[in-house]
Amino acid sequence: MRVRLNIDDYLTLYPYWKPREIQTEFGSLAHCEAQIRNYYRKVSYGTQHRALNALIKTRMNDRPDTISLVDWKATIASEIEIERQKVCISVWKGIKARRRVWSEDEKA
Repeated sequence: MRVRLNIDDYLTLYPYWKPREIQTEFGSLAHCEAQIRNYYRKVSYGTQHRALNALIKTRMNDRPDTISLVDWKATIASEIEIERQKVCISVWKGIKARRRVWSEDEKA
């Protein structure tokens, strides 16, 4: 059985990964960009770009007075990149786990 990304994987990647980036990272394991967008629409999620901008705007409002705007923007960008990597690793772990389960089922 071929393992592919499922709706839970796409929701985990949202809003940090754009459909095109998901397609590039996961290749044939991912659905096409339009289908990914349709998944998001089905669960009433907006576009990834809008959601990420809303997240950034919320974080900008949390800026302490002691930190300059430039430093805070850099901090936010760094936090987003770290979170992008975390969710990507999480999805890859899920894929590997599903592959193990399917391979064990086929052996039985």
